[in-house]
Amino acid sequence: PADTNRDEVVDDADFVQFVASYNLLACEDPQMEPGCPGELNGDGMVDDADFVQFLAAYNALVCP
Repeated sequence: PADTNRDEVVDDADFVQFVASYNLLACEDPQMEPGCPGELNGDGMVDDADFVQFLAAYNALVCP
């Protein structure tokens, strides 16, 4: 799930996309990219809970 650009690696490109989603917060925000990249836990928000999951995958540089 943390591989937001679906290239099979969680890297800086995914981080950039995650941060953009994190800054918007709500998946319903009209500026949010389709599919709400960065929303990893299914609660409709890109928040700290998602960041914890993203960070674990980013540190491993692989898809969980």
